[in-house]
Amino acid sequence: DKHNWHYNRLLQMDFHSIDLNPRNAVYGQPGKHVVGSATELSSYYARASFDVVFANGLIGFGLNTEAAFDQLMLECRGVLTDDGILILGYNDRPDLLPFELEQTRGFKVFETFAPDISGVDGARHTVVDEFRHCYVFLRPRAGQAA
Repeated sequence: DKHNWHYNRLLQMDFHSIDLNPRNAVYGQPGKHVVGSATELSSYYARASFDVVFANGLIGFGLNTEAAFDQLMLECRGVLTDDGILILGYNDRPDLLPFELEQTRGFKVFETFAPDISGVDGARHTVVDEFRHCYVFLRPRAGQAA
């Protein structure tokens, strides 16, 4: 989307993107963007393809049920390496998040960790604004396969 077109340039890594909306393909890198659902990552990418998955802005914006969230998390686990990192970003508001995130089956496939990032004090970092956007830093839980 227009909010993340610059990720590839800023992160300077092999960056792939996925979005359901074909119009958003213009924001992806040519040859590295998929028009599709993040709940079907294994349809597009091989197992253990990525060291990092950044799932941002999905909950409450198309991914609206606990079952869909569980599917997303299991798909993320499937495409992550065993020592990979999942950065989950969402607006922590009851109108957008109608379930207990940490209590879901999909969330429990991962464990939280505090990254070594200046200004981030724990496994969960919240931006203090009206959106209450937060990021949770996760790693695959040992012994948990997708």
